[in-house]
Amino acid sequence: MKQIKICHISSTRDRNDPWILRKCDYLKNEGYKVSYLINDEQKSECINGVQIYSTGKKFENRKERMMQGVNRLYAKALKIDADIYQLHDPELLRVAVAIKRHGKKVVFDSHEDYYLQIREKPYIPKILRNGIAASYRCFETLVLKKIDGVMFPGTNAVKNPFEGRTKHFAYANNVPSLEEIAYAQSGLPKERAVCYSGTLTEDRGITNLVKAADLANVKLFLAGKFTSDEYREKMLSMKEWRCVEYLGYVGRKEIYEMYSRSRIGMSTLLPVGQYDKSSNLPTKAYEYMGCGLPVILSDFPYNRRMIEKYQFGEVVDSCNVTEMAEKIRQLIDDEDKCRIMGERGEALIRNKLNFGIEGKNMIRFYDEILGNS
Repeated sequence: MKQIKICHISSTRDRNDPWILRKCDYLKNEGYKVSYLINDEQKSECINGVQIYSTGKKFENRKERMMQGVNRLYAKALKIDADIYQLHDPELLRVAVAIKRHGKKVVFDSHEDYYLQIREKPYIPKILRNGIAASYRCFETLVLKKIDGVMFPGTNAVKNPFEGRTKHFAYANNVPSLEEIAYAQSGLPKERAVCYSGTLTEDRGITNLVKAADLANVKLFLAGKFTSDEYREKMLSMKEWRCVEYLGYVGRKEIYEMYSRSRIGMSTLLPVGQYDKSSNLPTKAYEYMGCGLPVILSDFPYNRRMIEKYQFGEVVDSCNVTEMAEKIRQLIDDEDKCRIMGERGEALIRNKLNFGIEGKNMIRFYDEILGNS
């Protein structure tokens, strides 16, 4: 039987992106030949059986990335000659139909509901956001009807945002693999600290989180990239920044060491865009849980239902710094409660919410678009 070749492509993420590599590793273990194509200045290489291809150039400017960067990826993608191309960024939809015309299967791996998220982008003037979002949705729908399918992490407001707009669809929640959480360094001493890992933006609640950690008199470990130099300078100038140990953008080993040194994992997104409508937990919350950390989440409907059912953390009003600080203090001072909640979250990941289980949805999806089911 022919070995199916799958090529994942991203114009915005790097070669160490956990979301994409998680899927690559799973597919490789299932017998697929897997590659991952990106724009950077490093050499192509094979890592743990996954072939990483680079165009040899990195684009920092958004306009250049969306035009020149996408064009370079398209040219390189055709040379790879895969059976299925999985596109991880909305700007790649511009070349999706062109790849399809070469007799390939093409799917869109939509990490977010971009129609909702565009309406919150700070770099787009407010007066233009709704119009640009509507135009994007029309373009997205036009392309999706011509390619083979869409993958998405979960529902929005209990609805499938792609219903009626694509031939094939699959949910594949961005939960960790059991191999990933094995990186946790349990021997490291715990500090009176909370942690956050991910993109650093106002919408993700970072400003309020820094203020709350300082008010609670705890250390805050932060790992990730700031979305702009302006936001970085704004944060560093805050007096509350004194409580932060900023690690920058670090690798998986350093991330899991940070989790091991922390007592609580934080994911207090603001109620904007899709965040308060999603029917899945924030990506990092699953990682915290897998490492045995209790989690403090924004008080959104799905988060609250999960916390009430499984008791692995707390929910809080992410717009209320005082309430956040009090929740942090109460939980971090109760070591037994922290331990019990952490054990519940870890059990949930090991037994139910891991990619060894979630990845089966992805395999069924490929079988459908290849006509094997």
